[in-house]
Amino acid sequence: MKAAVIHEQGGPDVLVYEEIPDPRPADDEVVLDVSVISLEGGDLLNRRILPVEKFPHVIGYAAAGHIAEIGKKVTGLNVGQRVAAFNFSGSHAEKFRAPANYVFPVPLGLDLEIAATFPVAYGTAGWALFEAGGLKRGETVFIQGASGGVGTAAAQLASAAGAIVIGTGLAKACGVMRANGCDHAIAHDRQDFAQEIATITKGRGVDLIVDLVGGDAAMVSKLISTAAYRGRLAVVGLASGEAPSVAFWDIVPKNMTIHGVLFGAEMHSRQAHAMMDDYFKRATLGELTMTIDRRFALADAAAAHRYVEEKRPAGRVLIIP
Repeated sequence: MKAAVIHEQGGPDVLVYEEIPDPRPADDEVVLDVSVISLEGGDLLNRRILPVEKFPHVIGYAAAGHIAEIGKKVTGLNVGQRVAAFNFSGSHAEKFRAPANYVFPVPLGLDLEIAATFPVAYGTAGWALFEAGGLKRGETVFIQGASGGVGTAAAQLASAAGAIVIGTGLAKACGVMRANGCDHAIAHDRQDFAQEIATITKGRGVDLIVDLVGGDAAMVSKLISTAAYRGRLAVVGLASGEAPSVAFWDIVPKNMTIHGVLFGAEMHSRQAHAMMDDYFKRATLGELTMTIDRRFALADAAAAHRYVEEKRPAGRVLIIP
């Protein structure tokens, strides 16, 4: 099969389009014929800095397609079935191997391009908002990085749950953020988000912060300053490339609660599968959908990575084998 492979970590140009052996499923795994790959923020980090087991390495978290092979212990899934799947590596290829409990059947009425984006984006967003964040109707949530894939999903889900949604992104993305459910879209390249939130909340602060960006100590301190007393912080991503650290005196006087969120560690659970089934049903009804910014061929995976890093597009970029 063809795949986008790295032999070392670094910039987008380390991705090489080449022929590698087809993956074979273990007893509890399936192999997909990939129709579409969702380019995730974690894919960029794995290419650049996060540890990988060995080289050559096929990066990539998420894809959708049809099941080609099934391990002998797998039940409830069938060859030819339309599915979206997750694994911590391997999606940037014509075939994708994934554990069976990380595979999600896709309803017939849902486009596979949209379905490919759901396990990571909507799964992570839903877990951060409701399981970790405990978001309730009428509360105010601040999504730091609301224009990307997880941010788009978080804005839609929070708005549908009856929350007041504040999001940050580039000025060019503010219209998209509003369309996706942000009651207040703050252009962080033109406005001071802490001052804007203080004005919006009349100095009270927000009930929940969902941080998809990370950053240095000053940025994290500023982020936490937007929280209300007894506010909650869900630490999800580091789109900035810098892992956040929380200072004692920023959180203790506010009696804050902080949760780390790694949905990939929960994705196998019955609770996660029930949540994804619900989100797929809502997507089929048109209640949820991902903004698709652009599509690239698998042979152009390096260009896709470069585009996401340099242009910071709204929603998701797709790669097509």
